[in-house]
Amino acid sequence: MRVTAAIVLLIACLSGGGPSRPVWELTLTQRAAVQSMAATASGQAWLIGKDGALQRWDGRAWAPAGTPPRFWSAYGNLVTSPAGDDLWLFGGEQPLQWQGRWVSRPFPRGEFAAGPQAVAARDRVWVGEQGGPEDCVCVGIRYWDGTQWRDVATGGQAFDTQFTKVAPPWLVNHEGMLRWENGRRQQVAPPVASFGCRSWEGYTIERLTSGPGGAWAVAQVAEPVASRCLGHHAELRVLLRWDGAAWRRVELPLDGTGVAGLAVDASGGVWLAANPGGRPYVLRWEKGRWRRTVLPRGTGIARIAPEPGTGRLWVQAQDGPDTLIYRLS
Repeated sequence: MRVTAAIVLLIACLSGGGPSRPVWELTLTQRAAVQSMAATASGQAWLIGKDGALQRWDGRAWAPAGTPPRFWSAYGNLVTSPAGDDLWLFGGEQPLQWQGRWVSRPFPRGEFAAGPQAVAARDRVWVGEQGGPEDCVCVGIRYWDGTQWRDVATGGQAFDTQFTKVAPPWLVNHEGMLRWENGRRQQVAPPVASFGCRSWEGYTIERLTSGPGGAWAVAQVAEPVASRCLGHHAELRVLLRWDGAAWRRVELPLDGTGVAGLAVDASGGVWLAANPGGRPYVLRWEKGRWRRTVLPRGTGIARIAPEPGTGRLWVQAQDGPDTLIYRLS
């Protein structure tokens, strides 16, 4: 009986009783470029190409999904909530929300230079309005409450638009950070103390994301010289985590590594896509540990999208002229 029990235990371990190994599934190879990717809780994923054409994954294969009306292909961006319960498309004459079909959600004052977008949950959407010198800063924010767009007060501050694409939204400028929590605006001190700088001039926030697992950022940092940071030429890349009160540095070797994606999934796990000098890889942080999985093919990762409710990750990579779409299980 003891021998039989030992054999059963061994078989259980070998057949999946122990930790499972990540599996890469190559779902698509094409020459056409992809400019945006998103995944929803329905088990579907979406791609949009430079030509404005959509493709949709139905759980088994990719299929053409048409081109939305009045869509500007050069600026198309798919945005979904962390829980995957809402999907939006920006880049045309009007924002579009997916409800089994694309439904127009026009801005109330006609033409609107839409900047980056954040979808926190279903019908909770923020959009930055581009303006200022060369249209490079966010001069206003609008919020979709489920029925209409509303203006959001920013206290007269302008922000770098590329960092508003998180949920719930954070905005970054040279004086610090601004975030919304429970409908309230909160000013947050910049994370310069995390890496020895005294002012914003010594660092640049490269990636910023937030979700159920909190907020995370990747910063490029100039090494401190004589107790101060010099210039804008980064010499070090660091990972930061918001603990609810301040930014703390996370010990993770990223020097010499390009970060292609940073995302928090619905379960609170954190994904980071890295393009080092060698083979690209992804890292998943969960329960205080990092797990590294190397891409089987490709010269660089372009973007990532967590698949809500599954623990899987969609990865867009490049291999010469080919665009590769992987799903990591």
